[in-house]
Amino acid sequence: MKNLQVFIISLLLFISSIALTSCEKEDVKVVIPKQDTTTTIFSCYLGPDYRNQVFVNLSDSTQLSFPQMIWDLSFSCDSNTFDITLNGGNAALIANIGYGKFKSNIDISKLKWRWDEASGVSNSLALSGWYNKSTKMSRDSVYVIDRGSNNSPQDRYMQFKIIDVNTTEYTIAFTDIYAQRPMGIDHIPRIQEKLNVYFNFDKGGAILDIEPDKNDWDFCFLRYRTVYYDLNPPFPYLVNGIHINTFKNEVAVDSTLNFYKIDLSTALSLNFKTQRDVMGFDWKVYDFNNQRYKARDFVNYIIKPKGNMPGNVWKMRFTDFYNNRGQKGFPVFEVKKLN
Repeated sequence: MKNLQVFIISLLLFISSIALTSCEKEDVKVVIPKQDTTTTIFSCYLGPDYRNQVFVNLSDSTQLSFPQMIWDLSFSCDSNTFDITLNGGNAALIANIGYGKFKSNIDISKLKWRWDEASGVSNSLALSGWYNKSTKMSRDSVYVIDRGSNNSPQDRYMQFKIIDVNTTEYTIAFTDIYAQRPMGIDHIPRIQEKLNVYFNFDKGGAILDIEPDKNDWDFCFLRYRTVYYDLNPPFPYLVNGIHINTFKNEVAVDSTLNFYKIDLSTALSLNFKTQRDVMGFDWKVYDFNNQRYKARDFVNYIIKPKGNMPGNVWKMRFTDFYNNRGQKGFPVFEVKKLN
C-alpha cells in the first residue's frame, strides 16, 4: 500500500509539472529598431534669458552668436529688394508720423504702432511702404521707432527717415524723439556676401556687420514677435524660435514619419516653404504638469537648397531644450545629411 501511495504522489507531481509547463508562454523575441548612428547631435547656447542670436551652419557644424539686443533694424543686401526689418526680439515697434522734417512735439501715446509679421514677407513688414515701388525712391516718410523697454527712457524712442537707396547702400537720417540732438546720417552698405546688415541707433548710429556670409549659415535661433489675431484685440507675443536663411534654403515640416526611416526620396516628396519662420517656435512645448519645456521630437524638419541651387539635404528633429545642468535655453537637435 505504501508503494502505491508513493506511486500516486509521484504521478500527481509529474502531471502538475506538465500542467505548469504548458501554462508558461513561449519566449517572444523582441526586435529593437536599429538606431541611426550616423546622425550628428547639435547643441546651441541661447542662454536662460534667450539673449543670444545664434547662426548655425550644418555643413561644417559651426555656430556664430551675438547678443540679439544690440541691433534695431536690419537692411536687406539683396539688390532686388529694399526690405528693412525690426528687431522683434526687442519688442520694437514703428509708427509713421508724416513726411518732410523731423517733428519736435510728438505725443507717443497717440501714435499708431505697427510691427513686422513673423513670416517676413516684404509687404507684411512695418516699413514696407517707405519707398515708391514704381520709382524706387524714398517717400520721405518720418518714422518713430520704439526700441523696446530694455533701453533707457531717453533712448527708447527715435525718429528717422530713409533718405535714399541704390544698389550699393541705404542712406538713413535720424534724431531723438524731440529733434533736439543734431541729425545723424549713416550710409548702410549692401554687402553682396551678406543677407542682411544691421543698424543700432545708439551713440550716433552704428553699422553692424555681424551676420555670417549668406552661404555660410542655414538658420538662426532668435527671439521674434508672433501675433495671435484670434484674440480681441490681437495679442503680440515674444517667442524663442528660428528664422531660416531665405536666400539659401527652403524647409518642409512633417509630424507623421519616423525620423530614422526618412530617406532622400521621401524627404523630397514633402511640401517645402520659403518664409523665414517656417521652422517656427513650436518645436518645443511647455509642460505645465512638470513645469518645463519638452521637445516635440516627433516633428521632422527637412532642409534643402532653395529652388535648383546646389547643396545638401538634411533631416532634423529636436530632442531637448535643456543642458545637463537642467538650464533652459540650450536647444538640442539631431541632424543627418540625406545626399
